[in-house]
Amino acid sequence: AFLVPYFLALLLIGLPIMGLEFCIGQYFQRGATVAFYHICPLLSGVGYAMLMLCFLASVYYIIILVWALFYFLASFVSPLPWTTCDNAWNTVNCFIRNGSSSGNTTGTSPSEEFYNHRVLDISGDPNISGPVVYFTATFPYLVLCILLIRGLTLPGASDGILYYIRVDASKLQDLNAWRDAGTQIFYTLGAGFGTTLTMASYNKRGKNVLRDAVIIALSNSITSFLSGFVIFSMLGFMAYQQGAPISSVVAQGPGLIFMVYPAGLSTLPGANFWSALFFFMLITIGIDTAFGIIEVIATGLTDSWPSIFKGRGKWLKLAIVMVEFLFGLTCVTRGGIYVFQMFNAYSAGSSLVVCVFLEIVTAILFFGILNYSPLKYDGKPYPWWGDFVGWTMVTLSLLCIVIRGIYLFIITKGSLSERFTKLLVPPKDATELQMERELVGGATEQKKYPSLNGYSHWKVPSGPVYESAV
Repeated sequence: AFLVPYFLALLLIGLPIMGLEFCIGQYFQRGATVAFYHICPLLSGVGYAMLMLCFLASVYYIIILVWALFYFLASFVSPLPWTTCDNAWNTVNCFIRNGSSSGNTTGTSPSEEFYNHRVLDISGDPNISGPVVYFTATFPYLVLCILLIRGLTLPGASDGILYYIRVDASKLQDLNAWRDAGTQIFYTLGAGFGTTLTMASYNKRGKNVLRDAVIIALSNSITSFLSGFVIFSMLGFMAYQQGAPISSVVAQGPGLIFMVYPAGLSTLPGANFWSALFFFMLITIGIDTAFGIIEVIATGLTDSWPSIFKGRGKWLKLAIVMVEFLFGLTCVTRGGIYVFQMFNAYSAGSSLVVCVFLEIVTAILFFGILNYSPLKYDGKPYPWWGDFVGWTMVTLSLLCIVIRGIYLFIITKGSLSERFTKLLVPPKDATELQMERELVGGATEQKKYPSLNGYSHWKVPSGPVYESAV
């Protein structure tokens, strides 16, 4: 059911924002910091906000590459270290599930313990990039095709694919599915991070950027759609092997990439080869994205202070990488997963949505409406009262928002801060109604969430930023 809101969000949100950022970058021939200054100096901070979003996101994004590199090197060990329970990091709760061990549902899998106790080692409580990009941008497609062909030949693959493409109409009524689809489009297309804007600033004037925006956005979503077949064909195979329903092996975020999917690859003949191929693909995808993030920051700083940074691009990028490296060290300590989760939750969540909103307001209002020329017909301008009537119609619509807000603010009881608090959050009755809808059978029977692969709950980070990055 997620595919329906996902592709609608692509058409209604992704493509327009992609086209807008391409146009801004190509028109001004500058990065985000200077481009938004030329649109509206008062809101030029939107460009700097994009740089900060990139910096904060890249600090922990690179940690995902570190994990993928760790798995890639571990793929050359036989047997694969996430397939056995006799390692130094395993606990007494570790067990290897197969079709005959369905009675044990309280233990942890070797792949989960490898991730938590070996990779994370959790403790406590809570211009040289050009040639490389040609390889890192194309190699993942080759690997996806290889994994897809291999996955389709496995028994149970058809069940996994049917589970993937089946539309559950009842889930389309869940607002969370639509919210997740929108945020997924934001992150996969890089909207609000300034990446497409920066790359478009290197285009020549007159290039058909709208065509490029459509091609890139569709290629991105088609690739994601293809990746779903790769993943779910393997999940169908795992469910077939274990004699379990598909829902019991489906996971999200790190549970899928670093636990469930490696466990599935380990059951194939030549498991080391398939594992190494898969994690090398993740590394190339991550490197490609990291290049774009660094380029956004470097271009923005160079455009803002050309006297300092122009001609020193390589040294500037090296300095950016070293600073991010130092911040990233906090994520690879024994308690680093908690720092990672903080970055994941706060670095580019609500701030990204606000940044995109201000980007649209800045481009449309201050560069579009305020640069408005008088209405004409057949080359003859309207009289002053014609424009006055037109702007009156515009004002009437907007006044509905202002008047309604003022009215509610007046009739709401409490101090000024209490009124703002009450009016900025959903009303209690609406929240309770949504909670009731998320319960199966009313207030007595709660919605059943399937366990992942039959094991205990995966205690790992999740969220739209992390899942999109993976």
